[in-house]
Amino acid sequence: MTSNEPPPYSSGSGQPYGYDPYSGQPYPPPQEYGGAYPPPMPPAPSGPAGYGYGYGYGYPPPPPQDDRVRNQAIGVLVTNIVATLLCCSPLAIAGIVMGAMAMGRAETQPDSARSLIKWGWGMAIGSAVLVIALFVALIVIGVASDPSVS
Repeated sequence: MTSNEPPPYSSGSGQPYGYDPYSGQPYPPPQEYGGAYPPPMPPAPSGPAGYGYGYGYGYPPPPPQDDRVRNQAIGVLVTNIVATLLCCSPLAIAGIVMGAMAMGRAETQPDSARSLIKWGWGMAIGSAVLVIALFVALIVIGVASDPSVS
């Protein structure tokens, strides 16, 4: 061995591999453990076969839900409430009832709720058309009854 070669079993820092850098003492030789090295640790159990790791503690997350029907029912309800407050239309009152019924059926009977939502939107549109038609009729009647217009 020449002077420029590292010592055998060296870590590259000049200290042998068995040297503890924190205590400054060499590690005990493997024979003091009763054999070459301690036996390897067994793998950690992963639970029953086929179950994987699961969710950990507590309940699993809820299944994803489709909230589109519920959101559409809320939209119908709010639209018809606004139409009732602004226009006092009896069609909008029927639309409020249909929107409330759709809200109640959104979780349990989504097909029935979709049908009620369609009818609720129809009531809101019919209410708007009725109010516009009445407004135009009032303007036409007002213009026709003015004696200065000939």
